[in-house]
Amino acid sequence: MKHWWMIFGVLLASCGAQVAPVKEAPAEIAQVNPQAILPLKLSSTWASPNETLTGTINATTPTTGTAYVIYQNQLNTSLQLTSTATFIGSGKLKITIPRSLRGGQWNVYVYYAGNYYLSGLNVAGYDTNGQYMMLLPGYVSASTIITRLSQLGYTNYQIINLAQQGADLGTGSLCSGTMVVVNTGRPAGESISTLQQGFPEAEGHVDPKTLPGVEATSAYPAHLIAVGAPAAFSRNLNGAGVEIAILDTGVNAISGTTLLPGRDFVAVDDNPADEFIGTGTSNGHGTQVAMLAAGKTQGVAQGAKIRAVRVCDKDGKCDMEKVFIGTCWALKNAVDRNRLVLNLSLGSETPVNLFADLFKEANSYGTLIAVAGGNQGQKGNIPQYPAGFAPKVLGMVSVSGVNGNTPAADATRANYNSIAAPFTFRLQNLQGSFSSYAGTSFSTPMVAGAMALWRQKNPSWSPAEIVKDMKAKARVPSGWVSGYGTGILDMSVAP
Repeated sequence: MKHWWMIFGVLLASCGAQVAPVKEAPAEIAQVNPQAILPLKLSSTWASPNETLTGTINATTPTTGTAYVIYQNQLNTSLQLTSTATFIGSGKLKITIPRSLRGGQWNVYVYYAGNYYLSGLNVAGYDTNGQYMMLLPGYVSASTIITRLSQLGYTNYQIINLAQQGADLGTGSLCSGTMVVVNTGRPAGESISTLQQGFPEAEGHVDPKTLPGVEATSAYPAHLIAVGAPAAFSRNLNGAGVEIAILDTGVNAISGTTLLPGRDFVAVDDNPADEFIGTGTSNGHGTQVAMLAAGKTQGVAQGAKIRAVRVCDKDGKCDMEKVFIGTCWALKNAVDRNRLVLNLSLGSETPVNLFADLFKEANSYGTLIAVAGGNQGQKGNIPQYPAGFAPKVLGMVSVSGVNGNTPAADATRANYNSIAAPFTFRLQNLQGSFSSYAGTSFSTPMVAGAMALWRQKNPSWSPAEIVKDMKAKARVPSGWVSGYGTGILDMSVAP
């Protein structure tokens, strides 16, 4: 019996309203001369749908009336929505974020009197629920944190010491100090502004807590042949000496594959077993991801070692602070960070900007990162994070999916995607029977495994150099379209 699994985030995303194209706008945003755009100052860099912000433009009149507001997604510019704002004083506007605006990073244009005014805005997605993450340096004591939160009126919070979690990389690293998770029950703009003012030591490291989800579903044999892996094997490349950290639902024992000591941040123990099993006839999500990365029969890097870091529960929900701490733990416990690949087959529509900085730090150690690009292809191509940070993190790839030489219909089409790999699989599971799997969750470990081979061949290259070469060597089928990366992963001639 086939088991049809879906990414938790995608499932919920289907419940939201689709973003409508601009119809009322006086001009297409794409046609506006950037040099003619003036600044718009918003009262917060964050907002939740239906939250009201104050916008300020350089105009002395009017004090009443309305102006157009045009929202354009920064990662998928075809996603646009138009509304209006009300003037509440000279050059000041009351801007209510449309309830239907999805999470992500948006450009906000105000059109008034023939001029466009622009500001960027982070919008919290459906899955934040009034909870926020804040990273503080170690010198801010727990008693100080408690006192300040009390002064701000917050009583529902969690204080997590990274050192006690075995995830502190020391002074100067983002992986140090204290993670605080606060349940304010309030919109993002109000809450994040208040927390940033109350805790200046956070230096802007305040983001919504999201619940990204893992994915899965549906049959593609010979996936190794499709990406030229046998040719790489013939060149004696198998990822030996590299470890791949699987940040997922856990990993069960895989015959012939070395599992390094791992950590479970859900059950809080040292046994990161995979409980995401469905009816028991299929591998768990994290286990199958590990098998595609480094399994002895299915994997791309069959000589690499796996380190399981469980950050997602049995339902595929992944608390973002667990993902952050799990990433820090993987970096701290790596045998050699220059021979480490991080695999994150998870995603959410909320841009937790802290991860862009964390992944840049990981790159500075030589660590490579592969992240699932998302399965929103038939749900409006809503950009997913942390994949959306790939253009900013040069040693990280966002992985899209293909069936044969054609982009998978469910794979998110977005300009942040780096490269594509097979999307659907029919594979033998740990019980000996065959199950079907689909999603960029499973495309991603193929690229993570390929990264291990590139690192084995080029131990002195920077992560950015490896990613650049991998993208340059990708196979580009006839009729390839943009939004799915430079092409399909190809190891027939490189590394």
